[in-house]
Amino acid sequence: MRRYLEDLIRGQYPRRDNIRVQGVAEIEGGWETAIYGFDLAYREDGASHSTALVARFYPGVRGGERAAREASVLRALAGADIPVPGVELVSTDPSRYGSGVVVMQRVPGVALTVELAGSDALVAEMARCLVALHRVPTAAVFNSGLQPFNDPGFVAPDPKAIAATVERFGLVDFDRLVDRLARRIPAEHPPSVLHNDYHPENIIVGDGGLVVIDWTFAGIGDYRLDLSWSAMWTGATAGSHVRAELLGAYEEAARRAIDDLDYFETLRLGARLLTIALWLDGAVELPVPKLTKAAIVGEYKPTLMTVYERFQELTGIGLRLFEQM
Repeated sequence: MRRYLEDLIRGQYPRRDNIRVQGVAEIEGGWETAIYGFDLAYREDGASHSTALVARFYPGVRGGERAAREASVLRALAGADIPVPGVELVSTDPSRYGSGVVVMQRVPGVALTVELAGSDALVAEMARCLVALHRVPTAAVFNSGLQPFNDPGFVAPDPKAIAATVERFGLVDFDRLVDRLARRIPAEHPPSVLHNDYHPENIIVGDGGLVVIDWTFAGIGDYRLDLSWSAMWTGATAGSHVRAELLGAYEEAARRAIDDLDYFETLRLGARLLTIALWLDGAVELPVPKLTKAAIVGEYKPTLMTVYERFQELTGIGLRLFEQM
């Protein structure tokens, strides 16, 4: 790993001399990537430099595409003053570590989960950051050269996409969800840039404030799809009172009331559960090699059941697949 990173940096920065990578250590990450932290020292223009970096490796046949996409999103958002890690380099050349890699700044601090409960100021800052993201013009991030997340292994949080998937694969347990979503479709707000996984574990608290990481799923859509997912996971990790505080702080920062949030939360949760059902059924290819059926019903099960329990709380709909886990 050390030699690979040194060669990668040397190839991208030929003016740097005496490149040394030290202290390579794996950082616990999500199921979609492998993450390593390391220290980089080098000389350039007669001066010595050192910096702390993170290498995020993307597995699978689409890993190079995902790496290039995330690097582009990070660079665009940095230009829009959203607090994200700076990108050092991106490579889409396959290696034994993955089929793509993004090397970015290592943000000093701790996950927001550690500090969130009991801190009204951090809850408010978390909300303001999300509002700022939703105000970024979509064309500033996504254009003809960069498209929103759209992986065929995931069901889109869209009533028509959910209905078509249920019909195509004969997943009758989801018929009640389809009926519920079709009963009343609220008016959508103008599309926003979405993080799509904005929760306390993906936000770092440092001396300079909050920094948002993990933009793998960034896309475009109604802001309530983002906010509902964020509020759900904030409540799951910090308590329902913090969830309520986050929603109130979002309304205050955005200067508008949040309407029909339950509908969009049902839409997000239903799409995720339908996606998991397809994965377990083998109806679609699993998006990354690390995410196996055994992992879904094993180490990933607590996360999955959090989603299912909230879905049931909102809808009263039971799904046999998840009841039998």
